[in-house]
Amino acid sequence: MHTAANVRLAGERSLSIEEVKEQRYSSVAVRKAGVPNDVAEAVAFLAGPGANYVTGINLPVSGGVPFGI
Repeated sequence: MHTAANVRLAGERSLSIEEVKEQRYSSVAVRKAGVPNDVAEAVAFLAGPGANYVTGINLPVSGGVPFGI
């Protein structure tokens, strides 16, 4: 989805893909798009023994994207 959106925005804004990525991810703390494995790693942690004392947590897997963007 990120790739398709970047291509569309590049065409609409007459920018390169790299320029679009720089603009889109400038508000993301880790400066990149998330991938499915990012969520999978969080799920694996919560389902595993390392989280056996974790209860009732809200764990945003967002790369630091500000809420509402």
